[in-house]
Amino acid sequence: MKIVETLNIFDSYNRVARIYPGMLAIAPVLWTLASLEPDLFVGSASRVVVSGSCFLGSLTLLASIARWRGKHVESVLVQKWGGWPTTAILRHSDRTIDSFTKARYHQELEKICVGLKLPSEDQEKQSPSDADARYRSATKCLIEKRREDKYHLLHKENALYGFRRNLLGLKPAALVILVVLTSLIAIPLWNGAPASISLQTIEADLSERRQIYSLLIANLCAIIIWTWAVRPGFVRQSSEEYAIALFRTMD
Repeated sequence: MKIVETLNIFDSYNRVARIYPGMLAIAPVLWTLASLEPDLFVGSASRVVVSGSCFLGSLTLLASIARWRGKHVESVLVQKWGGWPTTAILRHSDRTIDSFTKARYHQELEKICVGLKLPSEDQEKQSPSDADARYRSATKCLIEKRREDKYHLLHKENALYGFRRNLLGLKPAALVILVVLTSLIAIPLWNGAPASISLQTIEADLSERRQIYSLLIANLCAIIIWTWAVRPGFVRQSSEEYAIALFRTMD
């Protein structure tokens, strides 16, 4: 593999959509090790070089895993949504945008995608699957025409959608990691709790094991965030915003 291809994992899309979700998923492991075994992160120059190589390799692997999991969950979501948001917006039956703007978008898409005729409202009712295939084809054509750097705001929306999608794909693994780490922290804390409970013993225990309690709180907060925020609706909102941003480039 060429060096340029390897460095592509650090482009803006890969960083936001693939590497960041993977790093968030394994972050609890890193902060737990940094807290409990800080010596692991201090060493000679040779250790730094080896660690750096492992880090780059791990990032590449994480990016691939994040994309794989994201694509898997994406196929499930698209089925539940009844199609891609970019397809839904173009349907005559959809009310995300007004009918006048929709008609203008249809006209512009037919100009951009030479040879493609989008269906009328009656044709869409008669053959919904054929209409969706045409809308999807028009969307793919438009996406290909919008790869230039001047559409950077659209690319940011696309990266944000990929980030949320891949987070949802990694959610099961992230929660398993957090639950395991939290259990490993909580069990020793429980076993080492003071025999008698009083304000003095609680203060002494908190002072003595402050770092461990901080780790426990951090892991619990992470579990809440992954459980409460990273959901299908979290991904759908971003996908709809990307769809609207994509079609607005025709204005």
